[in-house]
Amino acid sequence: MDKYKIIVLGLCLAASRSFATQNPSVTKLLDKYAETQDKLQSFILKCETSDKADYQMVGKTMDHRSASEVRYDGDRCLVDSLSWGRTSINMKEFYPKEKAGRGRYLWDGKWGLTYTGGSDSPYGSSSRVIIDRNSKAKDRKWMITQLYGGGSVVRGFLRGDDERIDSILRRANKASVRVYMEEIGESNCYVIDAKTEHGDYTVWIDPSRGHNIVKTEVQKYENQWYMGRPLPKDNRISHYLKDIRLKKIQDVWIPVEGHTNTTWLSPQGKILSEKHHVITDITLNPDHDALDSFETNFIENGALVALLDVKGITYTWQDGKLVPKIDEAVISEIDKMTEEIMAGGTGVEPTVDSAGPTVSELLKRYAETQDKLKSFIAKAETTIEHTGAGNRTENETCEFRTDGRQVSHRSSIWGKQSSKDKALYKSFLWDGESLTQYNKGLVFIGKNEISKQRVIATEYKGSPLLGIFGDNHDRIDSVLRKIENATVQQLTEKVGDSHCHLIEATTIRGGYKVWIDPQHGYNIAGIEIEQKGNTGAKLLFKLKNVRFEKIDDVWVPMEADMERTEGSKTMKWHHKRTEMTLNPDHDTLKSFIADDIPDGTKVNILGEFGNQ
Repeated sequence: MDKYKIIVLGLCLAASRSFATQNPSVTKLLDKYAETQDKLQSFILKCETSDKADYQMVGKTMDHRSASEVRYDGDRCLVDSLSWGRTSINMKEFYPKEKAGRGRYLWDGKWGLTYTGGSDSPYGSSSRVIIDRNSKAKDRKWMITQLYGGGSVVRGFLRGDDERIDSILRRANKASVRVYMEEIGESNCYVIDAKTEHGDYTVWIDPSRGHNIVKTEVQKYENQWYMGRPLPKDNRISHYLKDIRLKKIQDVWIPVEGHTNTTWLSPQGKILSEKHHVITDITLNPDHDALDSFETNFIENGALVALLDVKGITYTWQDGKLVPKIDEAVISEIDKMTEEIMAGGTGVEPTVDSAGPTVSELLKRYAETQDKLKSFIAKAETTIEHTGAGNRTENETCEFRTDGRQVSHRSSIWGKQSSKDKALYKSFLWDGESLTQYNKGLVFIGKNEISKQRVIATEYKGSPLLGIFGDNHDRIDSVLRKIENATVQQLTEKVGDSHCHLIEATTIRGGYKVWIDPQHGYNIAGIEIEQKGNTGAKLLFKLKNVRFEKIDDVWVPMEADMERTEGSKTMKWHHKRTEMTLNPDHDTLKSFIADDIPDGTKVNILGEFGNQ
């Protein structure tokens, strides 16, 4: 064999080690990552973090160290943390570990509680408790992300993100898997590039060790999400996660060490931050009840207590109870609140009857009903009126099928210019991996889950009955959970024959009013959205006159009026479900097979995320 053939053969062998001939899709890689994460729903871990920051705009630095124990059961979370060093840019001395400050943060599933001080604190026995029902503390993901560094490495929350990374990537505007695998350490890894509302992400996934994420690079620009809000104008953040060390524990690969670098550029100057996280001990699936993991027995008698939504009144903690420190003349005004706090004897257990449900409780109950409606077949009739640029009236019949993962929609549309027997037929099918759209004699096939969400929101006229409204492609409870200032009106409002709870929320794009009907499975009885649409024009959306029907012991929205105005264009439609079957046998019915497309139809294959 001559030397040229040897060189060519050598190059081919080298390429074969890093080239994936049939790369898995972005969705499949994220599913594999999620499978590993699903094994980490309950744990106790100990972690140590060093955090150095250089605030160049003011010429000051921070050198912060912490050691934490974290207990988590998939919902409840307790963080017990010691902090020392130069913990703020205004501190001149580096405080040693023996002078560490101690703080505990508890989320018990309904309440957030912060406890500082106590007899085990180097700063004396003065201790304080803050109980929070309405702030970020009610979001356990925020607790996991913001309160300890090493835990965020384990759970997949990157700096400034309040969602796990796979959740963010699944909603990417554009995402793809690189053709070539890349070597990180001793492993060949798949590389995902994605553009999202949270920033531009590059993620390395190690298939040989639980499909864990072993490296990330993130670029965030103005108006992209950081710490639960849009990044200000002319700001940019670069964030890198690297040097991940994995360890196999109880047959699960777990990240136990990692390093992050963050650069924040703004008109005020530059901030450089460097963190190193080490998990020193981790126990999976402990018996939290036997260990009293989420009890409040660490709070000492005499601790001062403040309720964030009760202004001007303080309490003291005594044997697990709250004792108000107020004038007798106003005790009657807060008796109901005190009884609510004391329900269950823990000091943090609310009762819905005394002060009304919280936003979180209403959304949870709404989600519980929606979870019973994951698999169904719905046949419907819709009358549609368009005004503005070209007035017209249309009629539509459709059939919508879903099993919670796959979706099939088939519809026939006719109007003034066409009769029902000459109706336009179109359909779309999402089989869990690819989207097949049939319209006007053409077929388009792609693998973009974001396109699937958009098609459901725009093509299916019953999407508001699924909780999808306006320009949002996520279900409304997911949208509202991200809004920090969402509140429940104290008094109920009558909608139809029901007394409904009203949730109000504002964002940088606009405001929401959502009426939740407790008499009909906590379904949505009405909604009003006013925001800036995707085109830049003002968007108004309304849902009203909702009729519910009980099917298989589940309250189901069957009929409603909807209205959408954007700029000078208005569309009004009345959607009525004529037939609704819950939990059908989709396999027998062949619900998710594209058997409606004629032979010989021209097919357009799109790139994985929408590029032809």
